[in-house]
Amino acid sequence: MNSLIGSNVVEGQFVNRMSVIENAGSIDSRPLFQANRATYATSLRNWISTTLNAAIANYQDMGRNRATNVADKALERFHAERGIGKRFGNLDDNIKVVAEEFVEYLCTELSQEVVELAAGGFLAPKPMKKLVDWLSVNYADSEFYTLKCKEPEMLSLACHEGKPKRLRKSVDGKPVRGLVLPPKWERTTWNV
Repeated sequence: MNSLIGSNVVEGQFVNRMSVIENAGSIDSRPLFQANRATYATSLRNWISTTLNAAIANYQDMGRNRATNVADKALERFHAERGIGKRFGNLDDNIKVVAEEFVEYLCTELSQEVVELAAGGFLAPKPMKKLVDWLSVNYADSEFYTLKCKEPEMLSLACHEGKPKRLRKSVDGKPVRGLVLPPKWERTTWNV
């Protein structure tokens, strides 16, 4: 499950395709199983086959179109109740949090590299490299590659102006590429 689920939940494509059923206990602790394993297994097999055959017959009696609609609705309900995103969360819903954590990292750990703009505000140079380095340190490999694919979205969310990740700003008359930081990050709150 580590390749699917990380500290920042599950990637959207998996959320839409997978469900989770979590059960507790063990078949070994059931009194009927302990009394006679072979009989228990036979009874269980018979119950499963009878239940499945009854459901199949019911769908056959409905006809193709109605059975398709009923089955689709049943799957939608099942996924709504047991979808992997419901249990672990959806990365797409959490990507803004990752972007905010990255900005906090820029403003605390890399505050010496942040440039103050003449027009006001602050610019973090080389944001792509810094983001990739930060992700590689803070996330497991499986999460790192997933989050790295979301790099443009994270940099847009992290950027005050919400523009593409490479912004050219003038610093002391020289063009500098970087990420314009949100105004809530004032120099006084940084670890300078």
